[in-house]
Amino acid sequence: MDNRKRHSMPRKTLCLFPLVVLLFFTQARAENSGRAEIYSLNTDSFPTLQVGLDVYDETGNILAGLKAEQISILEDNQPRPLLSLAELQPGVRFVLALNLGPEFARRDEQGVSRYDKIVFALEEWAKPQDNAVQDDLRVITNAENATANLSSRQDFRDFLASLQPPLQQLTPTLDTLAQALAVAGEPLPEEGMKRVVLFVSALPASRQEMTALQALTAQAAALHIRVHVWIVGSAAYFTTSSATALKDLAIQSGGQFATFSGQETLPDVEAYLAPLRRTYRLTYASAITTPGNHTLTVSVSHQNQTYTTAPLAFNLNVQPPRAFLVSPPVQIVRQCPSGKACQSALMMPASQILKIIVEFPDGHPRALMRTILYVDGQITDQNTAAPWDTFSWDLSCYTKTEQHLLQVEAVDSLGLSSVSAAVPVTVIVVQPAGGWVRQHLGWIIGIILFSVGLALIAVLSGVRLRHLALPRRRSRAFPTQTTQLRSSSRAGRPASRSAVRHAPAFLIRVNEAGQPLTATPIPLMGEVTFGSDPVKAEIVLDDASIAPLHARIIQREGEHFYIQDEHSIAGTWVNFERIEQPRLLQQGDLIHFGRYIYRFTLRRQTIRKTPHLFR
Repeated sequence: MDNRKRHSMPRKTLCLFPLVVLLFFTQARAENSGRAEIYSLNTDSFPTLQVGLDVYDETGNILAGLKAEQISILEDNQPRPLLSLAELQPGVRFVLALNLGPEFARRDEQGVSRYDKIVFALEEWAKPQDNAVQDDLRVITNAENATANLSSRQDFRDFLASLQPPLQQLTPTLDTLAQALAVAGEPLPEEGMKRVVLFVSALPASRQEMTALQALTAQAAALHIRVHVWIVGSAAYFTTSSATALKDLAIQSGGQFATFSGQETLPDVEAYLAPLRRTYRLTYASAITTPGNHTLTVSVSHQNQTYTTAPLAFNLNVQPPRAFLVSPPVQIVRQCPSGKACQSALMMPASQILKIIVEFPDGHPRALMRTILYVDGQITDQNTAAPWDTFSWDLSCYTKTEQHLLQVEAVDSLGLSSVSAAVPVTVIVVQPAGGWVRQHLGWIIGIILFSVGLALIAVLSGVRLRHLALPRRRSRAFPTQTTQLRSSSRAGRPASRSAVRHAPAFLIRVNEAGQPLTATPIPLMGEVTFGSDPVKAEIVLDDASIAPLHARIIQREGEHFYIQDEHSIAGTWVNFERIEQPRLLQQGDLIHFGRYIYRFTLRRQTIRKTPHLFR
């Protein structure tokens, strides 16, 4: 670094003076009365928040030994509980700024220079100590290539010992102080570290430097850099305006000053640093439930005094948790074990396990208080303790096939919650064979008794009223066989042999292996409907897998028969393929209506097709 550069004061530093000179008085008043500051609010573990706290007494030193009961926290002007208080020792950033010149070369009667005495005092401080706090050490000088960033006290001692500055050739300049403040203001390696500069200098020589010194003093106060000053020179100059300006630098930044002519005892550097090595870390429970801007204030009571921090403004994004069902089933089939008749409560499965995932869109995972399962808007299951992600859906109350809407909700420790979108799940209840008959047994008995009564009236009156006891045929197919088809087709039982002989085609009931069962075939003429409801279907198939109107077979163009499904749940299947559109039946086709299996057969077997059976 050449002399011209050292003598050139940055213009930006000079421009700071009119902007921040008033900070002198604010800082001085704060130091005299004590103050509290909070810094580095950490919201990563929300709703548990952490913040740094420093409490300075009237001398500018940080108070030691604070207790939790002395701390009060206000979040958005509402008191919040303190969870923990930790006293830490992160060390300090100590910048030694040696502004050297001929005044340092003056020697005493023993031939020891002022510079040697200053270096000796610094080396004594830097002797390695057990359990010493690790400080961040820097050295700035106005000598050529004499700046260092040091990692230990021993390195500090070694660097000072290696210096051989040409004192008589150096000119003190406030550039050394400006560089020291810039280095001190760099980002700190540890949260809570304080910044301290020891400025060892001869007196400023010009009025321009005096003005620059005032601007640098304001800069140090604004950046909370504590500057201690050792004024080196003859005792006669310690009362000059230049010396007063250096003293003001120390006072206004919260530091101390000392004059050194070579005879005085230099201050202990450790006394500058030790009171600033401590800081406090507060942990408290936040109650914020809305996103946006918030404030935090901390008050400390100590020896009948209360230190209150300025409000710390911060922004926080808070959103309710979101819960999602993980791979919910599209449908659940309930049926009796082994296909035997049973009560609905004994059908299997009796319950369905459901899994959920809970996420926090604001990026702040927190404890859950409750998770809830809703079915059709009603609470079906809930968790008030871990595991939070598992529900058991009770299915024992469902006795018929229906679609249900499932939703889940998660409630966090702040009381925030949201309900998921509805997910449809169909519960299919398969009734055992004869289920329809049992359910409508009372109506059947009533109809039989009514029919017998009508027959007795007809006999007694001599009028033939037999046709009044039979239901009116709805379908236009088989007009001459209405009674036979309606009465004999219940539960899929075969029709009469006469109807079979005249029909161009018929259905033969077979088992799962494709073997015919001992049942009269169902004749097919015109249009024939199949289902479980006697009002809607000609051929009544009594099984829970059969829809009220399940399917129909229509005769067209002679012996061409088409089969179509009527939007049934179980579907209509031809040769093990579910049909979606009307399909032309071929000789030997296998037809599934729910659990009923039939083989389509033409009377005139002109079209032959071997069915494919899967066994």
